[in-house]
Amino acid sequence: MSDIKDIMKIKPETLAWEQYTALKNYAVERINLVSKLVETGDFDKVRLMLEDSPAGDECGTDSQFVKFNYGEGTMHLGEIVDKLESLNKLSSEVSKNEKVWVVVSN
Repeated sequence: MSDIKDIMKIKPETLAWEQYTALKNYAVERINLVSKLVETGDFDKVRLMLEDSPAGDECGTDSQFVKFNYGEGTMHLGEIVDKLESLNKLSSEVSKNEKVWVVVSN
């Protein structure tokens, strides 16, 4: 967890980009770790990184997914991608508005 000093240094206009970058790095590190464990045959450690996903409709097949858990509850890769996409879009919108504000202020 980041120190409060570090968090308070983040400017509102760069917050979405900071979150995007941190989440992207977390996801890449997690995926790389799973890949390395599979490559080296350390399947017990891979199993510790999995979470059950029930079929939901009681007709399908239960499955497992690699869990991503950075403090907001367990997420699957699709949810991580959705959040990254949302943060990236928000960051782009803030950047556009920031540029417009700078032009208007001159």
